[in-house]
Amino acid sequence: MRYLKLLLVLVFILTSCRRSVHRPQNKKFPEIVTCWQDNPAQTFHLKNSHLEPALFSVYNKEYLDSKKLPAVITDRHQSGIFYQTNLLINDLEEVVTQLQKSKKKIKKLDNFTILKQTDYNYLKHTGLMVLRHKKYPFVVKLFMETPENFVKPFSRGIEECAFFVMGGGMNRYLAGFTRIPNRNEIQKKIESNRYWKSLIDTPRKWFWEPQENRRIFIQGKNIGTQQKSMVLPSIYAIVCDAIESDHGFSILRQNDRHLALSITEFLGIRIDPHINNFMVEKETQKIIIIDTEHFPTLIGIKDDFTINDFITYYSRLTFRFFTKKLLFDKKNLNALQTHPRPVVYPYEIHGEK
Repeated sequence: MRYLKLLLVLVFILTSCRRSVHRPQNKKFPEIVTCWQDNPAQTFHLKNSHLEPALFSVYNKEYLDSKKLPAVITDRHQSGIFYQTNLLINDLEEVVTQLQKSKKKIKKLDNFTILKQTDYNYLKHTGLMVLRHKKYPFVVKLFMETPENFVKPFSRGIEECAFFVMGGGMNRYLAGFTRIPNRNEIQKKIESNRYWKSLIDTPRKWFWEPQENRRIFIQGKNIGTQQKSMVLPSIYAIVCDAIESDHGFSILRQNDRHLALSITEFLGIRIDPHINNFMVEKETQKIIIIDTEHFPTLIGIKDDFTINDFITYYSRLTFRFFTKKLLFDKKNLNALQTHPRPVVYPYEIHGEK
C-alpha cells in the first residue's frame, strides 16, 4: 500500500495544473452545495468535473434505520451469552462529546481502546476513528463530517483525493454507508457456496448515530439529468464484532496473497483485496473479511476489472487515477454527467428490505 500511495502522489503532482483564470466558466459545470440542515443560510460550494450521480445513491435512511444497533446482541460464538448494548451506546455518546470538545490528540479513552485515529482531524472534528470497547467484544468505526469539510476533498490526503477522482466524488465517509449492505450481500454469497462457507466469514455489523445529531444537506447541480439532493447524518458509526486473531495476512506470504485474490474474485470484486483486510480468527480458524466497503463504488469501476496479482492491482489503480485525472476530455466528462454508467457488478445495495 505504501508504494501505491507514492505512485498516486507522483501522479497527483503531475496532473494538478490549475486552469487559467482567464478561461471562461462553464455554466453547466457539476457542482455540490452543502449546509447544515438547521442553518441553510450558510452554504459551502464545490465545482468539479469529476462529480457524478453515484455519490447520491450510497445512503438509504430507511435501510440503515432497520440495521441499527439492537438493545440485545448474542455473542458471536456462544448463543447463550447476551450483551445489553445500553452501556455501549452510552459510552459512544460520551466519546462523541469528548471528541467534539477536544482540539488536541487524545491518547487514552475511559471505555475504548483507540485502534486507529490517523484519519481523524481534531481541529475540524472530521474523519474516521476506529475504537474497540474495553468491556464488550465490539469494534466501532466512527465517522464525523461537516458541510464545510465535505466540499474540500483535496485537503484530506492522497488516498481521499484518489477516491474522489476515481469514484466520481466518493470518500470514506460516504463509502462507510455501503459497509453494512455490502457485508450482507457478501455473507449471502458465502453461505450459498459449500467450499467457501467453511473457509471465510464476515463480522456482523450494525448502524449507530448519536441521539442529538446534526444533519448535512447536500444539493447537486448539473450532476446527471435530474436535480439531486440528500440529507446525511454528520456523525455515525458502524459497530461490528471484534475478531480475535493470532495473525493477519501478509503481503510477503505467497499463500496469503493467493487467498486474498481468490476470495476477492469469488465475491465479484465487491471488496478491496488489500492484504490487511483479511485475518485468521483464533477460535474458528476461518479467514475473516474485516473491511466490507463496496469497492466498485469507492473507485468507480465501470468496466471489467480483473486482478491477477498485487503488482497488477496497484498498477491498474494508479492508471485509473491518472486516466480520470488527466486524460478525460470534456466530451467524456460530460458523458458521465448526462449518461452515467452503473458500476461494474451492479447490485441493489439496499436490496434487503
